[in-house]
Amino acid sequence: MKKEDIFFAITGDIVSSKEISDRDKIQKLLIQTCEEVNKLFTNYIIVNFSITVGDEIQGLIKRNSPVFEIIEYFEKVLFPVKIRFGVGEGGISTSYYSTTTKMDGECFINSRKGIEEGRKEKRLLKIIIKDKKTEQFLDIIILWIEKTKVEWDKIVFRRFYLYKELGSIEKVAQREKVTKQSIGKCLKRAKYDLILKSEMVLAKWISTENG
Repeated sequence: MKKEDIFFAITGDIVSSKEISDRDKIQKLLIQTCEEVNKLFTNYIIVNFSITVGDEIQGLIKRNSPVFEIIEYFEKVLFPVKIRFGVGEGGISTSYYSTTTKMDGECFINSRKGIEEGRKEKRLLKIIIKDKKTEQFLDIIILWIEKTKVEWDKIVFRRFYLYKELGSIEKVAQREKVTKQSIGKCLKRAKYDLILKSEMVLAKWISTENG
């Protein structure tokens, strides 16, 4: 199999969806978010993200795609609703279709495996790739990020992503109409500097493995 024949399949599934009171609203938001992701990351997407069954979404993306940015976009828009992701590396064994529901192959199998392992381990993201040593390395970093983010409340969550969007504590303070000291303390509590560095390492390793 050639490198250019290797892809990432991303499968997402709403956590405890049956416990959500307004499931129709969440499903509409999920559909809308898929459409936004398909537009924002169109240069990387092979098959658009769409709902495959129930509250599950799936899409097929190119090698070297910003995997974590795509996942983060869903996470950010759907918060506080949690979504579990399985990312699978590999080829496909079928033709291309407009949705992934008619497709099959190693990347889809691995993506599904990621979802199942994540469910058993009560994790929100599992990546299944060919290089198992690298997979273990990435998994430890992902686990650390998850354990850190689970402690965030809505304010910390919002201000962290505002910082990523705006790029400075001063701008976040202006947007939130609070002092820079307040934002600084909030981001420090979120361990934002270590989170950002960890995300950079994840993105670099995924790119290196598939470059």
